[in-house]
Amino acid sequence: MKGANTPPLLSASPAGTPVSQAGVLGTPGASTLFGGQPYNQGMMVGGRFTLGRWLNNERTVGAEIYGLILPGCEGTTYSAGTPGIVSRPYIDTNNNKNAAELVSYPGVLNGISTANVSTCGLFGAGALGIYNLGGNDVFRLDAVGGFRYLTICDDVNVTENLTTLVSNPGSVPTGTNFNILDKFQTGSQFYGADIGLRGERRMGRWFLDGTGRIALGSTCQSATISGNTTVTVPGQTPFTSAGGLLALPSNIGSYSRNFVTIVPEVGCHLGFFLTENIRLKAGYSFLYWSSVARAGNIIDPTVNPNLLPPSTPGAQPQRPAFDWNGTGLWAQGIDLGLKWRF
Repeated sequence: MKGANTPPLLSASPAGTPVSQAGVLGTPGASTLFGGQPYNQGMMVGGRFTLGRWLNNERTVGAEIYGLILPGCEGTTYSAGTPGIVSRPYIDTNNNKNAAELVSYPGVLNGISTANVSTCGLFGAGALGIYNLGGNDVFRLDAVGGFRYLTICDDVNVTENLTTLVSNPGSVPTGTNFNILDKFQTGSQFYGADIGLRGERRMGRWFLDGTGRIALGSTCQSATISGNTTVTVPGQTPFTSAGGLLALPSNIGSYSRNFVTIVPEVGCHLGFFLTENIRLKAGYSFLYWSSVARAGNIIDPTVNPNLLPPSTPGAQPQRPAFDWNGTGLWAQGIDLGLKWRF
């Protein structure tokens, strides 16, 4: 399945880098540790289950229901921090240049940041009516039509646990702890009408089949952005503020929209009749969903530092901002199947 993209989430710099350049992408030696590429696009194991029956003795009219299960994975997780020089990169609205929030720096700040990108999986279901357009004992062509449902969801989480090691005049006291969270969640559900053609050619005990369908309907997309920062000063009661780094009051909230989308799917299989009622088959299938919401795509890497907790009231511009940045999703695979007619 197509992987989930994110902007750069963690960066690093070599020893000796000045604090002002630590983890700032584009400065000498700075590199991206996590983010900036697709994740969770490796092979996964799933299944499709179909139950159907003919509605007449001539087997020219039928109906079937099916379910599609492509479970997600635990996701991709990466942690970095002390004793190295690690930061969280962003783009500063004050000068539109790369900047970074320090996670760890020897003698200045102890800390660790963990980023996780996960996909819950692709699931679907549907019902189809079947009508035979023609054929004979070795070949048949059917028209199919009905209803299709698909759903997918994503999460991107970034946490920080930081403790200051030095205290300068006007700065936070030594030993102050910061717990920071940015959380991005998205979901998409498709509901649509599905039509297509299905054909089969038999060659002795072997057969070749193919299917092409396209569904037109509405995708309900949802997104939730949340974040907070908890500061614990030694000897004082911890206090929590809304906003982390990439999730701030400017984009925190819940959002939803409905979007017209299409879902085409094609597949072909080569099979063998073990008996007249039991057949094995293997083949390839490809599915495309024209627009879904992905968690990594709603992350705005441009930040107004004046909105970082504790934020300056009315600070402009209001960045990071929310944008859907919808993207197409594809899933393809090799499948092995067993069909039993009874």
